[in-house]
Amino acid sequence: YVLEERFKKGSATRPVKLLDGNDVMTIFGMKPSPALGGLLEGLREAQVAGEVTNKEEALDWVKQSLTNQQDNSHHVRIDQCQ
Repeated sequence: YVLEERFKKGSATRPVKLLDGNDVMTIFGMKPSPALGGLLEGLREAQVAGEVTNKEEALDWVKQSLTNQQDNSHHVRIDQCQ
């Protein structure tokens, strides 16, 4: 959302896509979903922030993000069972 507002105002340039949805679905076995869209938006934000500058870093960023999501969802399930 933040990036979209910046693009509308012309204060930022849209980063070059290092990965697209098809790449992420193929490499990480994901299906089309809001979670995939959110992941790609987060990747674009990381690019704008200078945290990700090439495809290898983008792959590492996605892998780390997916790992963090799995860890967080696991903790939620444990908390819900208690």
